[in-house]
Amino acid sequence: MKFKISNSKLEQVVFRYLDNKNFIIKETSDSYYFLENERDEHAQFKIKKNNKYCFIYYKLTEEIKSFFSIEYPMVKDVLTRYVENVLNIKVSNTCIAALIGHIFVENVLNIKVSNTRTLSKKWRMVVENT
Repeated sequence: MKFKISNSKLEQVVFRYLDNKNFIIKETSDSYYFLENERDEHAQFKIKKNNKYCFIYYKLTEEIKSFFSIEYPMVKDVLTRYVENVLNIKVSNTCIAALIGHIFVENVLNIKVSNTRTLSKKWRMVVENT
């Protein structure tokens, strides 16, 4: 059975769904990370402080898309507004990222990763950090 609800109501439902995930928000000197738990290997969101770029882990977009039956442009918009609402900031750009995990290597080992490549079969995209 399908229900027709307004975009604003849908956004409220998605926000409540995300709030119930009880994200742990870790703040570093240059970024915010939304984690599902302390041992989470992949941040669900990463927001750069200097340019307000928001990176969303692709599995979260897949989860929201399938659970709420909404298309990617709307998923991206709703997730961006969620981050803006939680952190009380204006995001300048949003990107769906195949992997955000290398960030933890940098933070835990206190090193800079010079080159990381990950190929996602589903998205056929290369994410590179140089």
